[in-house]
Amino acid sequence: MDQCRRRVQQDLHGHRGRKDDPLYRSRRTLHTGADLLTDKQRARLTALFAADEHVEVEATWGIYQRMIGAAPTANPTASKGAI
Repeated sequence: MDQCRRRVQQDLHGHRGRKDDPLYRSRRTLHTGADLLTDKQRARLTALFAADEHVEVEATWGIYQRMIGAAPTANPTASKGAI
């Protein structure tokens, strides 16, 4: 997740994240489970994913959400199959 965000940030702006960059501001929110997001965090991600330049980050975030959704399963075999 972080590698994708950093790569897109570097490709778009030519520098590491700064406090006013949308990708940098959303770095912690991207690690939060979708079911735990506040309204403000959802709005931040919606605005972030509205930009076509961030489609790679959106795709990676979707995969990450599926992975963390499968991880807490009580049955380890079922978790492996879901991932």
